[in-house]
Amino acid sequence: MTLDYSFDLVSQGRDPAEARKLNKNFKLAAIGTVVFGVLFYVIGRFATAGIAE
Repeated sequence: MTLDYSFDLVSQGRDPAEARKLNKNFKLAAIGTVVFGVLFYVIGRFATAGIAE
């Protein structure tokens, strides 16, 4: 499923609320990906901080 699918829902005359819900899910997934990426980066930096010295 892609973001274009949500636009297709509206253009096909389907419920705009369904498209908004799908867009919200995409947004939450993107935010979660960024948060986990930063979290794993920070954990990796702390985990290897003593090794490089």
